[in-house]
Amino acid sequence: MEPATINLPLCATVLFNHLYRTTDPLFLNADLLAISLPKNRVIDVSWYPENTQPGAYTITVYRGDWENQERSVQVADIDAAIETVERLAELYSEGLGRQFQQDASDSMLKPT
Repeated sequence: MEPATINLPLCATVLFNHLYRTTDPLFLNADLLAISLPKNRVIDVSWYPENTQPGAYTITVYRGDWENQERSVQVADIDAAIETVERLAELYSEGLGRQFQQDASDSMLKPT
């Protein structure tokens, strides 16, 4: 099984990707995806509750360490998780695109 494809800005680095298109609880845990961004930011994707259905993907942006969380979003399906990660990666990267500036007010991108 291949990890999900994530389209990211060139300045983003995938630290690990264990995000699979499956509902098998064995693959749904707290360490699914981590992406390093400029300015010491990280996007983290986890599944809670771990190894359990039903649950939700939690996408968190933090700066430096976990205690410095800037945003957290919960979504129910993998496509929404991927879309949220891609938007947040673009938003927190250098040079926001026009579409993302307009979409920055979307409810899924509002800080927690």
